[in-house]
Amino acid sequence: MTRAQSSSGNALTLDMSLFPLHSKPRFKRGLALKKSLAGKLDDVKTQANIVRFLYQLRRNQWKRASELRKIQLKRLKAVVRHAYYNVPYYHRIFKSVRIKPEQIRNLEDLQRIPMTTKSDVQNNHSNFISRNVDLSQCKISFTSGSTGRPLKVISSPKARYYSLALLQYPFFECGLKLRDKLVEVKVHLKNSDLRRPINIGFLGRMRIPSENTIEENIRILKKIRPDALYTYPSLLLLLASEIEKKNIAEINPRLVFSHGETLTPRGKQLVNSVLDTNVHNMYGSVEFNRLAFQCNKHSGLHMITDSAVIEIIKGDEPAGYDELGEIVVTGLYNYAMPFIRYKMGDVGALYPP
Repeated sequence: MTRAQSSSGNALTLDMSLFPLHSKPRFKRGLALKKSLAGKLDDVKTQANIVRFLYQLRRNQWKRASELRKIQLKRLKAVVRHAYYNVPYYHRIFKSVRIKPEQIRNLEDLQRIPMTTKSDVQNNHSNFISRNVDLSQCKISFTSGSTGRPLKVISSPKARYYSLALLQYPFFECGLKLRDKLVEVKVHLKNSDLRRPINIGFLGRMRIPSENTIEENIRILKKIRPDALYTYPSLLLLLASEIEKKNIAEINPRLVFSHGETLTPRGKQLVNSVLDTNVHNMYGSVEFNRLAFQCNKHSGLHMITDSAVIEIIKGDEPAGYDELGEIVVTGLYNYAMPFIRYKMGDVGALYPP
């Protein structure tokens, strides 16, 4: 991993069985059972893939900077080659500047490729999707649309597994344990009962909807007594203010994570004081999932170099260390809809390794 500092918090087959023709109820029950079993098997497959990618991420973090750059370069060459031959938009862009995949020989050569904006993707959406992708097997996500129109993001099954591993990875690096109860307060939960937490079935992680009243979520959190809390800074501040106001002792998570918005120094001070913790800020997006996070030293954010190449650009040139510039990201794992030199709309600075 490499350290970075961001100016904003956010600036994953039924088998055939035969039933007697006259036994319709039994057929329906049997089919429902097999669908349920298939769902459970799919959950097992998903979690096995998440664990596999988590192991890979945790293993690679101990490699030397030179080794991490080799991994990045290998993955960059692969995604550029794939985009050139399979993604119409990038094939056209590469040809317009007379670049072929074999000309990307090092990470610096990435700067020869024109940058991409969200508007470019929205206006040419179908041309950003790989020709050989099976959309029926892909996951579809949408950005929040806070800066305009929501962006539709297509992820392959493998990218989905990797994305889910990226989501979990910082939690463990910051001290989360397998037996810990992690609660996420999340907006716009679908098909949810607003009175009860939703157990999403992975490592004791639960979700509760932010649409609840603050009093209702306080009641739920008092009952769960989470070891870790994960939510947006604005919701975190509301919870901390209510806990302080009512002198609630039952909610004291060991770990607190914020994402999606800017957590101001004053806000962070309040949360740290009320919950007796040190909030971990995270940075990412729907397009790439987790990109960087604060470790227990809280000195900048660690870039997850396995999954993306992050550039800091000032004008059209790379910014120097400690120099603010625009954050530009190239994803290294989603071949269904790759983003190469994508402008995040955020500002940040790199620290020396």
